[in-house]
Amino acid sequence: MATPRLRWRYFWSRRSQRRTLLALVFALAGLLATIYLALPPDGQRQVVSGLLTVAHGLSLLGPRPVLAVGVALCIVLSLAFIFVPSYRRHSYLTTAPSIVPPVSVYLDAENQLPEAAIRPFIEFLIKHLDGRRADLLYFLDASQTAKGEKYKTLYRFGFRPVDVPHDPTGKGAVKEAVDRELAMHAYERAVLGPQEQEFIIVTGDGDFVPLIYRLAALGHRVQIWATPVRKAYRVVETYLGVNVIDLSQVISELEIVPSDVPPAPSSTPSKKPSRPAQRRQAARRSNTSLPRRIPAPTALSQPGEQHLYYAVAETLAAHAEALDKHKGDLNRNGQFHALIRGAYGPRMAGVGYSVGNWLDYWLEHLIALDVLLKVNGQAFPRRGPTSEESAARSLLAMSKAAANAAILVGSAHEDGVVRVSEVSAALAAQDSPVDEAAAPLFKFLALETGRRITHVRYFVRSARALGLLEFDDVPNSLDLIAHPRLPAATPASTEQAEVLETTGDAAGTADTAVSHDEASSTLEVTAVASALESQANATADSPETEAETAAVVDAVGVQVGGQRYGDQPNHRGDPDIPA
Repeated sequence: MATPRLRWRYFWSRRSQRRTLLALVFALAGLLATIYLALPPDGQRQVVSGLLTVAHGLSLLGPRPVLAVGVALCIVLSLAFIFVPSYRRHSYLTTAPSIVPPVSVYLDAENQLPEAAIRPFIEFLIKHLDGRRADLLYFLDASQTAKGEKYKTLYRFGFRPVDVPHDPTGKGAVKEAVDRELAMHAYERAVLGPQEQEFIIVTGDGDFVPLIYRLAALGHRVQIWATPVRKAYRVVETYLGVNVIDLSQVISELEIVPSDVPPAPSSTPSKKPSRPAQRRQAARRSNTSLPRRIPAPTALSQPGEQHLYYAVAETLAAHAEALDKHKGDLNRNGQFHALIRGAYGPRMAGVGYSVGNWLDYWLEHLIALDVLLKVNGQAFPRRGPTSEESAARSLLAMSKAAANAAILVGSAHEDGVVRVSEVSAALAAQDSPVDEAAAPLFKFLALETGRRITHVRYFVRSARALGLLEFDDVPNSLDLIAHPRLPAATPASTEQAEVLETTGDAAGTADTAVSHDEASSTLEVTAVASALESQANATADSPETEAETAAVVDAVGVQVGGQRYGDQPNHRGDPDIPA
């Protein structure tokens, strides 16, 4: 947990300097008025008499000297505003949590993305962001490449250049200047910016491992996108939860255009590769494929269902690709996980699965819905009978139930801070869900007694990602949320419209579906309230049961609050999973 000093610094970092100065002015005026009221009557008369004396003295001077002093003061101030330079803080240097977006994209433009691959890269990035706000920054020595088409193309697509001269002093080039500037800016934003940010680093250099350690230790999500991917990133991917994506797996232009500079013509005739080399090249081309085209849903109308549908459909596409192209249980399972984290993984952050061991929990939820079937003695699951659309309805219904439970529990707290364990208890208190589509997941939670809280945590965050719930994050705690509430009705952003267009989704959402969604939310809140009331009446007659329940909740809170980064490296962000 954060120390009081860090909490105090975080509190003041969210207030601008102008607002702080204005607050001090009003506080000073209030203090002077309080002192005046605290004085005895004789003292108050003396203060008034002094003010009248000053006013009388100014009136004796006449209007001309007073106006002359005022004119001189205005002239001095105007000259000061004109000639005294002021430091205007560039948005690149902003670290205020209220200004920093949830996602920061760092592109090392000196070793990544040829010009032909920029447009498909932007499309892949838009799909991954899924409507979230992001800072797009690319680092380079502008003196060498500012006139190139690559520079202009990135600028047109929204990336803002960060000029990093290789020879800033004129006394010699600085080695790895771009890498150092990128790492310092990312770490500064991670320390001083908001909690649970996402950092996407697009680079071919392998010296950002120390930065990844620190970003992960601060509780932020890290993604490395590159082609080729360095071995060091594959190592940290296994135990830090870092998402590593080989861009050549998702952008075909990176296989066609390897660099910005065309190869020089050779005077010697090219040698035809041998047959073993040809077979190796063909094998590499067969293993490098683009994500499969996902058909649009046909019978989904509620907001959020379409996002969940594509998440489930892309998971099944990764399952089918691993099944077709690989043999052996372990090879298929390993490739299945790699495809979901890579080519088929950008959708998951948009439905709330992006923190900790999100992939394991996502697959467990699909297995609970019979989308996938677990086979005894095998790691690679089989395809189940449940369709993508049915799974999307069930996941949405479960997210709604979690959202309504969080809102109800939050209304009972004066400070608005809610533990996920309380939301889990509220869901467990229901005899049956209002929406029968969530029944398989309710049954699954009833059996998962050891990790129920973590499962509910993902459902709560999925509800926020899908627009069913709003809440404030509590710094340095995944098990606490603040002020859960229904979201305000806002029109879809242009980024979300572009994401839906790229995925081929042309179906609109009817107004009747929204009203039906609000009505079902009201029914679920009523059901949760009645279930909690009945549970409270049942435990009121049994103080021993009530004490045991309180002890369990306190134990869970101590476990979550006492969790530190590095205690369980294989389960970062999931304190409910034993090592």
